[in-house]
Amino acid sequence: MLIQQGKTGIKKNDRIEKVLVIGPNGNVGSQLIPELLKLGYQVRALEFRSKVEQREGLEVVKGNTLDPESLEKAIDGVDAVCNMTRAFTGPGATDCEQWCNCAVRGTVNLLEAAKEVKLARFIAGSVDLVFGITEPQDGSINENSPKHAPKAGGYYGIFKILEEEMLRQYYRLFGIPIVITRFPLIWTKSFCGDRVWSWCCFRQREKRDNKIN
Repeated sequence: MLIQQGKTGIKKNDRIEKVLVIGPNGNVGSQLIPELLKLGYQVRALEFRSKVEQREGLEVVKGNTLDPESLEKAIDGVDAVCNMTRAFTGPGATDCEQWCNCAVRGTVNLLEAAKEVKLARFIAGSVDLVFGITEPQDGSINENSPKHAPKAGGYYGIFKILEEEMLRQYYRLFGIPIVITRFPLIWTKSFCGDRVWSWCCFRQREKRDNKIN
């Protein structure tokens, strides 16, 4: 990954100097950027519609995953890519078109740009929904669990499964060093609002101090 476990905790990966973050304003990307900067990485953020907050050590470039030329420029000179886009941010007139543009078309464009450069890591953000987690499961979920898009997930589950398979095939055919991370529901202040966030922080402190469930 981008971090290594050392004797004193997390440390920077010596093989990586500059990281391109796709989806810098999302629930993951917005939390990832300051942590990467703290570890000493140079970070480049791809700004699409919403403005990216300026930080010391952060480079901001404009573009989007449906514009291959902007991706070629954005990926030039970086050692790693973190694709943390969410499918519903893609343009399109219908839900299907939006999911497909971001998770499939956008990912293909990014992979095509990635295979032309020498990367140490390509980290792709996926979701546990690929295992149909909103439906009853026969036992626990692991890497070998069958994938299926749950009805409650709509197009999201379908296109995330397709995205993961594309990533695997680009790794197999072109040697792009891909790591897929699957996130569950992510609670951030921007996602749940001040009131719920304060309650979550309070509960976390209670668990830490009192070791309650």
